[in-house]
Amino acid sequence: ADEVVLAAPHTVLKTSSGKIRRAASRELYESGRLRSASSSSTSMQLLRLSLGAVLPASARVLRRMAHLAYGIYFWGMFALLGVLTLLLLLPSSRPGINWSITHRATRLFIRVSGVRFHVHGQEHLQGAARRIIVANHSSYLDGLFLAAALPDPCRFVAKRELERTPVLGLFLRRINAAFVERFDLRASVEDAHQLANLAARGDSCVFFPEGSFTRAPGLTTFHLGAFSAAVEAGLPVLPIALRGTRTVLRDENRLPHRAPVVMHIGEAIEPTHAHDAFSAIVELRDVAHRFIREHCGE
Repeated sequence: ADEVVLAAPHTVLKTSSGKIRRAASRELYESGRLRSASSSSTSMQLLRLSLGAVLPASARVLRRMAHLAYGIYFWGMFALLGVLTLLLLLPSSRPGINWSITHRATRLFIRVSGVRFHVHGQEHLQGAARRIIVANHSSYLDGLFLAAALPDPCRFVAKRELERTPVLGLFLRRINAAFVERFDLRASVEDAHQLANLAARGDSCVFFPEGSFTRAPGLTTFHLGAFSAAVEAGLPVLPIALRGTRTVLRDENRLPHRAPVVMHIGEAIEPTHAHDAFSAIVELRDVAHRFIREHCGE
């Protein structure tokens, strides 16, 4: 080549289909009307590159600030309504009244927190008042959403370590929660019989048969305690699948995310007349696990 020209963008002429107009471009060059790249075009390119880097970084900062602001608002409303609810629960010793207060307070908190909460299968809550309720466990907020969805008094079954937690333990005692032992085998067997007696006397119990939850998604295996109590008391098992609570507040996270939560309430599962109690317990567990696995999204 006799000469190399650094031309401005869009200098080389093309047809509408994108082919280079070689003769017209050569004529433009020979006539001296070819525009060379100027310093202003270089500056504009640098400006565009800088904006291309700054804008995404600014968007990330704004998202983090919005996440932090929502987290502060979420926990602020949680603390405010939690203290007011606890003050209302302290004077009362009637579980029915305390459950009604808790039910309304949790519904109010979900509304003001901005979390979209949808419940499917509410018709399955009608009918028999006594039942064993089992739900998947994926977040510290699971109990809150269950309390908001269940209008009739229930007894949450919680690990005994929570009973010694200063504020949470007091709250759980005021709503008549039942505490069970997880590590002492003999004590856990006695607790299972006690829960069966409570259910037989008319107390619906809410279990998280997974026992605990982790940061990673996925439905784990179910312990048999809830289903053993159902068979011993002769009560149906009501499966409930929670979807989205892990996204709202994942384990090891401190700040919640605004995400929808969906609850699926299944039909009550009656204990079968198996040839032995253990077979009936396992069958109840498998049917409940299948329903929750199909609807929890994990």
